[in-house]
Amino acid sequence: MGENFLIRKVRKSDFERIQEIVYNCIDFVKEKKNLKDKLREDYTLKNIEKAWRETEMFVIESKNKIAGTGRLEKTHEIRMIYICPKYQLKGFGKTMIEKLEKLAKRKKFKIVYVKALFSARNFYKKLGYNKVKDKDKSFCKMEKELE
Repeated sequence: MGENFLIRKVRKSDFERIQEIVYNCIDFVKEKKNLKDKLREDYTLKNIEKAWRETEMFVIESKNKIAGTGRLEKTHEIRMIYICPKYQLKGFGKTMIEKLEKLAKRKKFKIVYVKALFSARNFYKKLGYNKVKDKDKSFCKMEKELE
């Protein structure tokens, strides 16, 4: 990644910026309107705070500006990988995933999961994730075995 960056734990003062990034990403992707509406409902400030309290949640910064976010659930699921559109395709998403996978390994997880938007399938595939059969039609459930 060409730019300097820092990954750190989320602070309360980050919630509004995280919500702004999530909403920008939702607007940016090519997904059905009803899915976009559901995602917006999922990422209220109250829900972001709840996730912050219950999971390992991080932001990635570039030049002291939050460029993206990600979290690791106790259920072995990597969630909330959102990178601000202007920082996409610069390695920030990959770097966040790698950070969360290392954390999962330290926690002795043997496998991690993601529920990827269909528009993000190839991103996860390039990182070694494989599709898992799932009944959810809104997302593509994927998994990766950790070494």
